[in-house]
Amino acid sequence: MRGSAQRLVVHSQRAGSQSQFSTLLKAQASGNGEFSDLISWMNANMRNRINVAGLAQRCAMSERNFHRKFTKVVGQTPAKFLDGLRMQHAKELLDAGQMVKAVTIAVGYGSESGFRNAFEAYFGLSPSVYGSLNNSLD
Repeated sequence: MRGSAQRLVVHSQRAGSQSQFSTLLKAQASGNGEFSDLISWMNANMRNRINVAGLAQRCAMSERNFHRKFTKVVGQTPAKFLDGLRMQHAKELLDAGQMVKAVTIAVGYGSESGFRNAFEAYFGLSPSVYGSLNNSLD
């Protein structure tokens, strides 16, 4: 009984060096949630082709105004933010044991090599090395 109770305890702070807040939640809360609906849409549709022109259109803004305002509110350009969102989701999928090919598709990359290069540039190691390191800790 005690073992079951210990497994059900939810810690108020994540262990180790894990971020205490997700990138997604921080971005949605920034600027009084001005872009929260758009960010939720980006998160739900990241496997699709997304570009700044389409994002600006969703917000009924010119590309230039959207880019300037999004960057000011969120703290990153729309493209950099989307890349980060994709990389964080890829990391979660790899943590869950997904294969690199499936992760590539799920986060919206057209090729496995493009995904591998982006992942390595973002995290400093390849997705397969990350996955094997993560699985060896289990």
